[in-house]
Amino acid sequence: MMQLSHTQSIRALGWFVMITMGCLGAWGCDETPPAKRQAASSAAHGKKAPAKSRKGEVGDPADWCGGHALPESMCTKCNPELTQAFKDAGDWCAEHSLPESACPKCNPMQPPPKKGAAKGQPAAGHARVGDPADWCGGHALPESMCTKCNPELTQAFKDAGDWCAEHSLPESACPKCNPMQPPPKSPGSQGRAGEGAAGGIAAGTRIRFRTPAIEAAARIETVPVTRDMMGIGVEAPARIDFNRNAMADVRTAVTGIVRAVKVDLGQRVAADALLFELESAQVGDVQARRHAVAGRLTAAKANLKRSTLLRADAIASQRQVELAEQELTVARAELRAVDQ
Repeated sequence: MMQLSHTQSIRALGWFVMITMGCLGAWGCDETPPAKRQAASSAAHGKKAPAKSRKGEVGDPADWCGGHALPESMCTKCNPELTQAFKDAGDWCAEHSLPESACPKCNPMQPPPKKGAAKGQPAAGHARVGDPADWCGGHALPESMCTKCNPELTQAFKDAGDWCAEHSLPESACPKCNPMQPPPKSPGSQGRAGEGAAGGIAAGTRIRFRTPAIEAAARIETVPVTRDMMGIGVEAPARIDFNRNAMADVRTAVTGIVRAVKVDLGQRVAADALLFELESAQVGDVQARRHAVAGRLTAAKANLKRSTLLRADAIASQRQVELAEQELTVARAELRAVDQ
């Protein structure tokens, strides 16, 4: 075992103290404010640091985004226009889509202490109510009273009796119960991206869900847009047929060849109108038969007339008159059959 003299012990103790102080100094250098870390990161890559937001410097109580737990001047969720600047500066967390130096998951930060807040009253928040900078376009009420973005204010509003339990917002600024108009913006000023009218979000605003689970819970489905035909109707089996109550089946007494059609399909026709011309060898036989039946009809009429006169003179019997009437009836029936 080594033995040190008194002088050597003092020298060894001096070296130990110097080494300890150097380690503490190196460890303390890592505790730089977020704004300095951001500027240092940007300078190291030769890039220009992202511009600060309209609400103040990093570390200022006014510069805090309670909804995303990081300085609002570095919140790319509320200010998407800053995203590219942080990426170019190499200060980007691809996993959580936020600046690496202020990522709530990788490098969580404590919110700066509020100034001037009276005990038992809600803190002043980010700016004075009525200031164009103090407006939450996403929830349509002053941001200094928005408990959606700043949940730490909820209890203070409840304790003050200014709370709408139905909509979980301060009663005095509830967009449903007591809607407020956004304060007019000063000329040349630019509000946060996405701020719109008091009714909600401006047209054209791009909304990003924090996690895919929110989109799935809302049952939102997206599909690629395609060009296609649209039609509204009912599919059912059907059959097209003629109206049997308004249809007549036209036939001829003989077979033959149709030489000409005198009417068109769907055309209205009158009774006894000529429909078509038919050429047939049986037409001659039909005409001869009709001529014979017509002759018998003429003879039956003459025979009935003569029998009626003879019966009146008591020369013919009643039986002869009845036979003549029967012969006339048969002749008329045969003529109608031939004509049909």
